Amino acid sequence: QVVSSLLDLYPNTTSFGIPSSEELGGNVTFPQPYGAAFRQTAAYYGDAQFIAATRYTCELWAAHNLTAYCYRFNTKTNDYNWEEGVAHFSDVIFIFNNLNGYGFSPNPFINAPESYTELSYLMSGSWISFTNSLDPNKWTGRGRNATKTENWPVYDLENPLSMIWDANVTSYAAPDTWRKEGIALINANRRAYQR
Repeated sequence: QVVSSLLDLYPNTTSFGIPSSEELGGNVTFPQPYGAAFRQTAAYYGDAQFIAATRYTCELWAAHNLTAYCYRFNTKTNDYNWEEGVAHFSDVIFIFNNLNGYGFSPNPFINAPESYTELSYLMSGSWISFTNSLDPNKWTGRGRNATKTENWPVYDLENPLSMIWDANVTSYAAPDTWRKEGIALINANRRAYQR
């Protein structure tokens, strides 16, 4: 029953999955070696391994009146193929403002737009601000060139928002409700088997 529900919520169609069809300009079937079901399985795998637990943690903390700041990193670095999209851990070089790319090969900042550097300053400043004051918005400048960016909202069950860190557009807060039903099913089953 769970498998059937997951297949309904994560369909194998050319308009569902990651990278999203909006980002790719319409319906897309990936070439080999990725195959026809790559976007479907990538969406499920990413949700099951990373996204569902993150959302569950944010919801749990918010339900217990604990301040939580959640985010989604949406900046594809040049060390991954376009089919692979934004990879886990690719945000770390930005968070630590590692513009020289120590430990990364290739350095994602080489030949990247200036917006990548700006995002790195904004993210690292937000993390330092949180470490210092428990508020990622409590610092002056908000980026090297005082980039106008929305505040990183506190996660709220009534209106769940995550910060979207994106070098291709201005970073922004967005509803944390995408693939809501699939992620809720993953979390419901995770809780059932944790006992």
